[in-house]
Amino acid sequence: MRATSYLIPSLLLTTQIQAVPAWLSPGYSVPTTLLDPGHNKLGAVASESAICSEIGTAALQAGGNAADAMVATTLCVGGISNEIEGDGTHLGHLFDRSATLGRLLIDRMTLIGMYHSGIGGGGFMLARHSNGSYEFIDFRECAPAAATENMYKNNVNASIHTGLASGVPGELRGLAYLHDNYGSLPWEDLVMPAVEVARNGFPVTADLVRYEANAVAGIDNFLVNNPTWAIDFAPNGTLLGLGDIITRKRYADTLETIAKRGVDAFYSGPLAETFINTVQSNGGIMTLEDLENYTIAIRPPSAIDYRDYKITSGSAPSSGTVLASVMKIIEGYPTIGEAATLNLSTHLFDEAIRFAYGQRTELGDPFFVEGMTAYQADKLSETTAAAVRAKISPLHTLNVSAYDPSGFESLETPGTSAVVTTDVTGMAISLTTTVNLLFGSQIMVPETGVILNNE
Repeated sequence: MRATSYLIPSLLLTTQIQAVPAWLSPGYSVPTTLLDPGHNKLGAVASESAICSEIGTAALQAGGNAADAMVATTLCVGGISNEIEGDGTHLGHLFDRSATLGRLLIDRMTLIGMYHSGIGGGGFMLARHSNGSYEFIDFRECAPAAATENMYKNNVNASIHTGLASGVPGELRGLAYLHDNYGSLPWEDLVMPAVEVARNGFPVTADLVRYEANAVAGIDNFLVNNPTWAIDFAPNGTLLGLGDIITRKRYADTLETIAKRGVDAFYSGPLAETFINTVQSNGGIMTLEDLENYTIAIRPPSAIDYRDYKITSGSAPSSGTVLASVMKIIEGYPTIGEAATLNLSTHLFDEAIRFAYGQRTELGDPFFVEGMTAYQADKLSETTAAAVRAKISPLHTLNVSAYDPSGFESLETPGTSAVVTTDVTGMAISLTTTVNLLFGSQIMVPETGVILNNE
């Protein structure tokens, strides 16, 4: 029987599903046919941008692995937005070990997603090593040391559009950890594709136009009226429109510094000083020490059995338990997903999600909230899944209080990006990253073009 491995990204979490493939067993060796440089089965890359995925694929073709592909793809996704015409041959030098990059970037070059992710934010990664072991990497933003529980009391806007809303960013530390422990290509080679596109420019497309409109709805158009933003988004005094060329030259310079000097250049020195000056001048309390002291957290992965599969995900403070809870609930419906029960299956799946999201409101950071390990284990137990199924009616939905007895509101979070990479050795990585709301806190560092999160 042929075993298959699945990697499923989510906007909520990082999760990998597998059917215990043969290549995880001790003593497995990669077939020589797959090691042939002419063979096309080097791995796979999936992101919200086809061209960012191609950049990751180019890293694989340059002799890199899934970790290298993840670094290159993520920095592309978080860099800019949309498309640039051209054959991409001017970028062929960026991966020194491969002549394929120029051919890959045919018709357009895209860096996408500055409105929802970037090096001013953070996220989670779940990495599966080629030997079958898992590592869950938490590079989420952290509160500054001077933060207090009540600092947003009677001042909701301070948690959204001020420097006080920004946590210490972790994306670069997370990517650096991944590269140091799993990668094989030079760091600079992986960062430079994003530098080139940010500097040379790219056309504005419908997605960016829509997100810009959503971001400024009902408020001052900071993209035009704030000089720091206008340099990129309204260089002639008018917001760039569909098809216009936009550049992010300051951001390109920032990434180039990081490419040549490593991520420490972001967490200390001139780049760090400009970041902190911007935070503090906008009412924030973050300090240089907060940046310098930022570290990622290695947390235990979470795993469940689902029928003939093993599902491995991130644990709290990610929402891996949410997806796993949904799967444990629907596991008890033998015909779910069958064509003959499509309508009922949709209803049952929706109800399972509602209950899991009710559980999500009780999740917290185990470093600060006691009992998270026991809470997650309880929500993933067969007993809890059966109890939830007993509450679900096949005929109707329930009052909202049934799903969320504690009454906590579950807010939408529109700004998140997911990336998945795999390679021929069996290494697989799933990542989710964000600056939270559209354009984060809507504050940009004037000197560097980095957008601050509002986590």
